[in-house]
Amino acid sequence: MKRAKFKIQSSRLLLVFIVFLLFYVIYRNIASSVVLTKKDRLNIVFYSAKTVYYSLGINDVSYVIPFPADMEITVPGGYGNYRVGAIGKLVSLEKKPDIFRKAFSAATGSFVNLYFYPRQTKIYYSNQNSKATMPGWSDIFLTNTNANFIDRLLIFWQIIHIDANDHQEITDLPSVSEGQETVFDQDTFYKKYQGFFYKKTYRNLKDNVQILYTKSYQVALLLSKIIEGEGIRVVDISQSQISNLKSQNCVITYSKNALMVANDLQKFFGCEKKEGNPDVSDIIITLGNLENEWQ
Repeated sequence: MKRAKFKIQSSRLLLVFIVFLLFYVIYRNIASSVVLTKKDRLNIVFYSAKTVYYSLGINDVSYVIPFPADMEITVPGGYGNYRVGAIGKLVSLEKKPDIFRKAFSAATGSFVNLYFYPRQTKIYYSNQNSKATMPGWSDIFLTNTNANFIDRLLIFWQIIHIDANDHQEITDLPSVSEGQETVFDQDTFYKKYQGFFYKKTYRNLKDNVQILYTKSYQVALLLSKIIEGEGIRVVDISQSQISNLKSQNCVITYSKNALMVANDLQKFFGCEKKEGNPDVSDIIITLGNLENEWQ
């Protein structure tokens, strides 16, 4: 009799533990959700034989950009130009999935929030059909990603409810020929589509940013394009006179009224953050190690 009661009590404790663990996992997923914390636009890359960038407007038009496998784009981090169809192999060799986020953020001039890519590493060559297709459940639930389970559910729900009239496909990607290679023309794309992927929330806040770099003006300029593409105004790019800053962690110094934008910049770039009294702008980004990471 005692043994039976012990088994019942053990079963109840196990059940309580499982329920507690389930709620804890759900809570952690909700707390770390990217989708739930986005303002009014979510940028996602689905990498495959038909790599597609989606800029999903929460209450606005969504944009779909297919990237041909044989087109080269710049991959930050000192990797130079890489064929889109080979970036997955680079990620596998370097064991750095964040390469997807940086490469397509640089290409589109926007914050790429989430990325999905196949579990099996392949190099894609075929470009017979680069027309964008909406991802299915397998592209969202059976792939590697930096999204948690709650984000997968929310993205799937949002995508299946997108009306064909609510999204615009951008297929006229500017490019230049370098020998036999077709290279994505980042500057021309930025000039043509700047402001397409911005967040109205940032525009309305009107917080502005100053960027301090040590040696690489080109990196500072690239990051300024990404930040401005989000709707955050960059008012100044200056070279710091402190020569050892490049080896230090990047730092975001912000005025008290610019906390929300500073938090979002910190999440995207992974910088340290501190409150201060910037003179030129509401926020100062001292690049530090970002000069190497985004080279």
